[in-house]
Amino acid sequence: MINIEGFELHCDAPRVLAEEREVDRWKFEIGSAVDHRDQPMLSEVMSRERTSKGREIYGVRAFDAKDPNPDRLMLAEVLVAA
Repeated sequence: MINIEGFELHCDAPRVLAEEREVDRWKFEIGSAVDHRDQPMLSEVMSRERTSKGREIYGVRAFDAKDPNPDRLMLAEVLVAA
């Protein structure tokens, strides 16, 4: 707490830094090989985003050359490490 001219200022820096560190944790790194938990879909993580509610969304590209839609957005919950 800092007291300047009768005002008390409270600093939440340690709490904010802890929250920022929590946000920096990801289930998969960019470039990681991943697969779908229910069906074969070997892919590479190309991008990742976090929703306003904190859910991770990964942009993946399937390795299968015959896949007509190789680029997909997938929730982290359906992906597993390959």
